[in-house]
Amino acid sequence: MEAVPDARRFAFLMDTSFTPPAHLSALQNATRARGVEVAVFTAGAPEQIAPMMGEAKAWGATALNVLSAPLFSFNRRIVIERAAGLGLPAIYEWPEMAEEGGLIGYGARLHLIYRQLAAVLVKPIFDSVIR
Repeated sequence: MEAVPDARRFAFLMDTSFTPPAHLSALQNATRARGVEVAVFTAGAPEQIAPMMGEAKAWGATALNVLSAPLFSFNRRIVIERAAGLGLPAIYEWPEMAEEGGLIGYGARLHLIYRQLAAVLVKPIFDSVIR
């Protein structure tokens, strides 16, 4: 909202099989509390991404929040290029998506998440070998 302060209609792009309802509700409440209308557009397969983004634009979205989901990460070229083509400023959870052409990425870097995961998985094995 700070990046596009004049935006009054935000669209959330989500994968219903990945985004927890409580997370979506918190985002909707926070956005509405700042006087911004919100609508949720869902995609569950790659071929649904571009049409849902088009529906968001047709609804009157002036900004887009692409919620975290493997579907959007694996198909990031579709998401980034469609957002640009529609003239929708978009925020993504992964900084890598911003580096590949998206407007803003706000979360942790994927390689750091995987590095931490590897450390957590290897530690019990390493500890049992040392004993």
